Amino acid sequence: THIVLAQKEARRLSFFQKRGVKKLAGIDISPKMIARARKMVKAILKVASVDKLPFKDNSFDFVVNTESFHHFPDPGKALSEVFRVLKPNSRFYLADINFFIPLLHFLFKKLEPGHVKIYSKKEFADLFKKAGFKIVRQKRVAWFVILTVGEKLKNKPLLESNKELIWKKGTFN
Repeated sequence: THIVLAQKEARRLSFFQKRGVKKLAGIDISPKMIARARKMVKAILKVASVDKLPFKDNSFDFVVNTESFHHFPDPGKALSEVFRVLKPNSRFYLADINFFIPLLHFLFKKLEPGHVKIYSKKEFADLFKKAGFKIVRQKRVAWFVILTVGEKLKNKPLLESNKELIWKKGTFN
């Protein structure tokens, strides 16, 4: 089963459906977008926020999000939720905007409603690692898009701060 977050009128779900993916799910915060999607694709569609996904732990083989991450008010919570719903050894594919010219970032923020933040490659990587993902690939795939692919390993890796805390409590003795 695959999930598409903030699925933009089912275009992303339709992409996977046309390529033979049988079980699909999609969420969007907008009831109007979900209503449109229901007319276009056969999938589990729910009105929901990315920071509280309405799915069980370890439910999905992969998760995709394109060009909406910069709208998420709490990216850390969103990534933690994605991590939670992914099965072990599954991947999260995130493609989001990033303009390599600061002036374009400024203009985009002024022109796009709901914009929260445009993240750099390093910021994406840091957020992924903090949520527990291993970075599998990260690259600029178009003039204004960075692709970050994270894998949920069977065991969530310890952050350096957690290792230090455990060390201080004597667990490593």
